[in-house]
Amino acid sequence: MSPPPALPSRRLRRSSVLAEARAGFSLVELMVGLSLGMLTLLAMSQVYVAFVSASFSAPSAKPARSGTWRPLMEVDTYARESE
Repeated sequence: MSPPPALPSRRLRRSSVLAEARAGFSLVELMVGLSLGMLTLLAMSQVYVAFVSASFSAPSAKPARSGTWRPLMEVDTYARESE
């Protein structure tokens, strides 16, 4: 008869149990990651809202261009008539 297989030493069994317990993410790590992700999303949405509200409240360039159109046309008409 062959001798029974030797059992792993106590140290090997303990390290394999610890390695199995350390596999994956812990609940705390997942909660910290989710919290950081939510804070990042909140900051990005605040920047977007500030940008959109600033673009709607800024005066448009169209009234400025329409206000200068008439004097330019008068200068053009005056220049053509003087030739």
